[in-house]
Amino acid sequence: MNFINVGITLSGGGVRGMAHIGALQALEEAGIEPQLISGASAGALVGALYAHGLKPREILDFFRDNANIFRWQHFSRSKPGLLDAELYREMFEGVFPEDDFSVLKKRLYISATDIENARCVLFSEGELIKPLLASAAFPPIFTPVEIQGHWYVDGGVMNNFPVEPLLRQCDFLIGSYVSPVKVMSREDISNSLRLLHRVNDLVLISASAAKFSWVDELLLMESLYRYSTFETSKIEEIYDIGYNFTIDRLEHILKHYEEVKRGGLRRQADSLPCHLVRAPRRAHGHFDGLSANGTQHAEDEREVRTS
Repeated sequence: MNFINVGITLSGGGVRGMAHIGALQALEEAGIEPQLISGASAGALVGALYAHGLKPREILDFFRDNANIFRWQHFSRSKPGLLDAELYREMFEGVFPEDDFSVLKKRLYISATDIENARCVLFSEGELIKPLLASAAFPPIFTPVEIQGHWYVDGGVMNNFPVEPLLRQCDFLIGSYVSPVKVMSREDISNSLRLLHRVNDLVLISASAAKFSWVDELLLMESLYRYSTFETSKIEEIYDIGYNFTIDRLEHILKHYEEVKRGGLRRQADSLPCHLVRAPRRAHGHFDGLSANGTQHAEDEREVRTS
């Protein structure tokens, strides 16, 4: 058997991200352990803990122990948003006593949104905890996180399925998507707030769905639409959905995985319509700018345009 690089992209989705943990557990039981990870929002949090070496059940325990995220002492006083995202740093300092990507056991990319310059940024070097907090800073619940003089918010705003950095590094690439939408009736969209939520959901999934065909295996967990973003009382239940969903598809996944290991048909990464551009070091010391059809990217540190 030949060794192959396995990667996984973990989407955002709030508490629905617990399904990623179940998926990782099922994959590991089948002998598939991703070594390269990219994630947005909840997917970035799960991915960082996994990249650090925690086993899936340990990651689940971490989120169960920290399920109460709405803490009065974290109310924001000077930045837009209800809760100060940077005050949640204490949750991760015990797990990451050395705050740097370099200590991780697996390669990790974290998607965050530069709210001032209107672009997605992928963090993969330097300090770790601030990019994590930024990637999960869902507006307007959480405040932006300041990194090198810029404000960053939830990575899902501009790239909820950050598959791009893994495309040319992985022989076998899995995508786990936990923010599905359902068909709705007019009665379900009965007021302006519900209409706004519906539009936001459709914008989010449309940008991600354009990239679903870029992965070798997609775990699209449609039943998760029943759970709200912050339904923390259902952590274990959502984990089970991710586990069982992946178990049901393991036969197909393993067949494809073994074909690739034997040198069979693989993705043609060079034909995919995306590439990465290294941001200028003097402007951004430790992360990449993202360039892909339909996404925002930086031409240089002054100009942002749509490709």
